Amino acid sequence: MAKKTVNIVVSLLIVLLVPIGFARYLFWEPSGFTKDSWIYWLKVPSDLQTISDFSPIETPTYLIRNADGTKNSVLVTDYLSTTRDMDVFDKLESPEWECGFLKCEGGVVCMKEQGVYRINVMAKTADEKTQIHVSYEW
Repeated sequence: MAKKTVNIVVSLLIVLLVPIGFARYLFWEPSGFTKDSWIYWLKVPSDLQTISDFSPIETPTYLIRNADGTKNSVLVTDYLSTTRDMDVFDKLESPEWECGFLKCEGGVVCMKEQGVYRINVMAKTADEKTQIHVSYEW
């Protein structure tokens, strides 16, 4: 009888904890993680993991915001780079990227639609350092 009770309790715990753990994973919005962390491997879609960084001065950190209503999920990173904004423009300018210049603030912006993903890259050089902002929406 005691063994049967233990089996029932264990089964109930599994039935309750698995959906709770899955829901926690779905709604989890980690921030401050790097490309070499298990969080990056677990939460970032594999298609987006192939995008390279632009010579960061320090290791870029990332944050994720899950979809909310009509808003898409988004992965964002901001970092300083030694790559000049025009070099970012030259590297990305191609038929698959739409690139342009930011008239008011200076710098460049490039956008690419890749399947269900939209990738935005903004770069602005000042004082020999370039502020890079990259967002991936899906």
